[in-house]
Amino acid sequence: MKLALLGQCSQISEIYKFLSENTIYVSHFHSDQNIEDQSLYIKQIDSIPLSIGKRYLKKEEVILNRTRLADLFRVHYEVIPCTSNFASTIQDNEHIFNSLQETYETYEDFDIVISLSSFHKAPVDLRGNHLGVLNERKFRFRENVKSIGQLPSSITNLLEHSTKLIIVGNDPHLKEIEDDLIEWIKKSKKHIVTILSQEGQSCLDKLLRNSFQIYEDEINKYEESVFKWRELADFEKAKILKPIEPVNQVQHLIDLIPVSLDELIDRKECFLTCEEKNIDQIGATKTIPYDQVIIANGKEYGDDFFKSLNYNNKKQVIQEEEPGLYFIDLNQELKGQLEEVLLDLQRYFRRKN
Repeated sequence: MKLALLGQCSQISEIYKFLSENTIYVSHFHSDQNIEDQSLYIKQIDSIPLSIGKRYLKKEEVILNRTRLADLFRVHYEVIPCTSNFASTIQDNEHIFNSLQETYETYEDFDIVISLSSFHKAPVDLRGNHLGVLNERKFRFRENVKSIGQLPSSITNLLEHSTKLIIVGNDPHLKEIEDDLIEWIKKSKKHIVTILSQEGQSCLDKLLRNSFQIYEDEINKYEESVFKWRELADFEKAKILKPIEPVNQVQHLIDLIPVSLDELIDRKECFLTCEEKNIDQIGATKTIPYDQVIIANGKEYGDDFFKSLNYNNKKQVIQEEEPGLYFIDLNQELKGQLEEVLLDLQRYFRRKN
């Protein structure tokens, strides 16, 4: 099993040894401890985690007849690609060297998480469950990524130079901009709205109806023009382009979980990558281009790093409502707490014979 270890302490070697003896593979974040015993199952990550949450489950979401441990913990962290050792191998290539100076965000998924009491709180943002998406902190300062609370009463000016809009979430305040969105899609067939929500319905029902009506009218015109085009003689077809099938300008996509915001140096548009919600295996990904994103998940959190997880009390080692999450108090006897963790894990994991 894979475990994320958060925090530092003088007894870290003892923790390493205990976990490795029980065949637990550990990723220790922001570790400055030298590993003398190379037989230990320890991976040290020289980075402070940015956020933590479940891959797919929201804070209080449950799975019928299963625990929340069915879904892995996902830890976001920042990476500095150009380490001193690596830098020496590419120092002759100035372009590559300079490109590797900028940090980037990535994530890793874990079965269990142990937080030592020395681990500090870290302020993070959202993806509807406080985990956020990769590079969100970088993109949130740009004009083309706005939360619902940052929008003006009219978004006409905001969308003036946009053609691809993504709306993430289903906040009821979206109704306030619905009429602007309807007028916007009517202005140009190139104006595309993609709505991402984990609910079966969107509060933008009027927009969806209007878009579908426009789409049906365009389909009828398209079918008529295709029939006429097919009746033309071959030499006439060669001079006249076949009519292009229209697309619905508003797409409502359900059960897609945002994963990252990205950009390419040779493209003006940016990209939102999502993952299909699938508890039992890694979900397929879908990348959607955009030039404007509106985040409308309707949630605001404080600066508690673990806010997206369903824990009760950091003073308790075991969190009954969030299996797999453990808090170790370094002011208390360490071995007893680690044995308590191991005993609890045996409720969920069994050794293979």
